Amino acid sequence: MKSIRELREYQYDYHSRLYPYVNDWRKCPYTFLKARFYMEASAVLVYLLLRTRITPNAVTVTYALTGIVGAVLIGSGLPGCVVAGAVIYFIKGVLDWSDGHLARITGRTSASGAVLDPYASSLGGVVLQMALGAYSYSRTGNIMFLYLLPLIPLFTLGRIHLFAYSELFKNMNSESQIRAFLCRDKKEDAPFRGMADGGGMAARGYSLLNRVLDNRARTVDLICLLLVFEQVSRYSIVWLVFAGFLVKDVLLFLCSLYAVLKGDWVGSSLRDKYGEVFETYERIKK
Repeated sequence: MKSIRELREYQYDYHSRLYPYVNDWRKCPYTFLKARFYMEASAVLVYLLLRTRITPNAVTVTYALTGIVGAVLIGSGLPGCVVAGAVIYFIKGVLDWSDGHLARITGRTSASGAVLDPYASSLGGVVLQMALGAYSYSRTGNIMFLYLLPLIPLFTLGRIHLFAYSELFKNMNSESQIRAFLCRDKKEDAPFRGMADGGGMAARGYSLLNRVLDNRARTVDLICLLLVFEQVSRYSIVWLVFAGFLVKDVLLFLCSLYAVLKGDWVGSSLRDKYGEVFETYERIKK
């Protein structure tokens, strides 16, 4: 059984190799501090989890559920509940840093876990945005926030490229698709890298927008700080954050729509993936 010291060393070594910037105090001071909080706390949590039958996927599901609980508390608008919800969002990342650690230590990594982890993070981001809308209504009394609130999941789920990825995955085992790739005219199809035509511009816009008001700790923690600040002041700032999220979601929806409809993004993406699979297979054979 691993000791806490061994688990800490593993966490520091793993994340330092995967994300070198977590050790860059000068360029990323907040990330430096928050990463250490996560690594220290997750080492203790994993130490305890190793003495139970709790699976890594169960930890990930708990991570997703804590996001929902925190969002409900924030959305209530009650001062005590808002602070509690903010605290949950501030510390729940420990679970996110623990599930993968537990999986790697116990040899229980899986494709399901690889899907569950980003899903839980995305779910937490969406419910937090909705919670900010409900909170803004309780704070300002402006019913417009309740009308705007459903647009958050609508524009998030409505991003057509996400549905396209699902359909592409289902079609990857189609014999006709594989045959078409293997028999393609290389002069016509090459190089098949990145989004075709307008998709490339849309992809760059999508990537740029995703860096603003994202689901990373720096953004979430700032929101938590603003929520706590508003409980002891008469100023209302959080509604501006909600408005920013809404504008961002609308723009991401439009980028997604443009990328799929302009040019042959879907076909190009499928052929790209085939290319990656077959190139990897050829390297393995050698």
